[in-house]
Amino acid sequence: LLLNWVADVMLEMGGRLSPDSNVDLSIVNKGGIRRGLPKGDITMGQIMTMLPFDNHLVLLELEGSDLIGAFKVMEHRGGDGVSAGFDWRNIDPERLYRVVTIDYLANGGDYMEPLTHGKITARSDEKLDEVMIKYIVEKKNKTIKYNDNKPRM
Repeated sequence: LLLNWVADVMLEMGGRLSPDSNVDLSIVNKGGIRRGLPKGDITMGQIMTMLPFDNHLVLLELEGSDLIGAFKVMEHRGGDGVSAGFDWRNIDPERLYRVVTIDYLANGGDYMEPLTHGKITARSDEKLDEVMIKYIVEKKNKTIKYNDNKPRM
């Protein structure tokens, strides 16, 4: 799914905000993506209309108990985008997690109040659409897949 591809890109690009630390996962809300992408060439305009909001990536340190709360909110809404390789069913409530998300969610937008309990340790200068465009330009000689077989949550 496009939503999970965006989350995967956020994980990779958000990891650059603090290269001295590991990032556990990224989360993006489905309401933040306003259109799909066609097969074939992708234009900057399509990315900008897909991600039209002024959201910036943030790196958040969050207790596992609050991360569990965030996943409960996401589950109630029918799921959101989560980066590949993270199994939300095995969250340790006592552990500190490093999460890449958008500032809108980190500030409690879209009912993500549990994320407000975390500490923002870094923030991107670019908006999410600019981060996505940068990623695509860097990967232009590679195939970009976003047709995952099912949501990761």
